[in-house]
Amino acid sequence: MDYRLFYWDVPFRGNFPRLLMLEAALDFEESDPTILYTQKSLQIDGPGMAPPYLYDIALRKYLNQMPAIMMYLGHKHHLMPKDEYDKALAYKITLDCNDVLMEITRYNGSKMWTKKEWKEFRYERFSNWLQIFESISTNGIDKSSGYTFGGKITVADIALTALLGTIKHCLPELSEDIKEHAPKVSKLVERIEKRERIKQYLKKQRKKSGLVYCSGRIESSIREMIATQ
Repeated sequence: MDYRLFYWDVPFRGNFPRLLMLEAALDFEESDPTILYTQKSLQIDGPGMAPPYLYDIALRKYLNQMPAIMMYLGHKHHLMPKDEYDKALAYKITLDCNDVLMEITRYNGSKMWTKKEWKEFRYERFSNWLQIFESISTNGIDKSSGYTFGGKITVADIALTALLGTIKHCLPELSEDIKEHAPKVSKLVERIEKRERIKQYLKKQRKKSGLVYCSGRIESSIREMIATQ
């Protein structure tokens, strides 16, 4: 066993390290995060406010914060671009993905959506994010092949897939937004979701969880907004 991932049984942020570890053919198991959440995490190295937490079994150390986990795994398991600028750009893409998650959940549920605010997010902020992803990725991918940084899959491609593939499946009403504003990235996500280990995992996860995205009041608020538009 290489790693232990502490996250709830929903896609959301958990699919970022899951898909990366699957792509890297790592051996990992998942555990209930409540044993580390929240004050309990102060007893470990790398404490944080909320899951995911990654435990490196060989190192016997924990790490928190999704982008930090992605960069740690990406560097350690050769899923980073070679060029130093591209490495920074891959980090930026992952952080941008995390920003989208913050926005779509109203900053982790600190408040719920209103119709006016959802409309602004969906048709302004979300579309702008999609155009940013499309602009960054244009150099490496075309409509049917390639990756964000050319011929090799990296953490950036996996982050985009974990973000947008999950939204496309769990919140299908937003699929057309993604196809309209990020058509090449949308095709990239589809290709990566067909990679064998990722494909098999997503098939099982989606059969078990259905369309569950992040669960709870946050998800209910998102779905209420989608239903009104």
